[in-house]
Amino acid sequence: PDVELKTEGMSILMEVKDGQLTLHVASEEEAA
Repeated sequence: PDVELKTEGMSILMEVKDGQLTLHVASEEEAA
């Protein structure tokens, strides 16, 4: 659960920074 929360937080942070590009990266990281 901790890892998921961290990933979600990072995803949102990156989403605001780069937008969709980071969103895709976060999705790939989650699948890994």
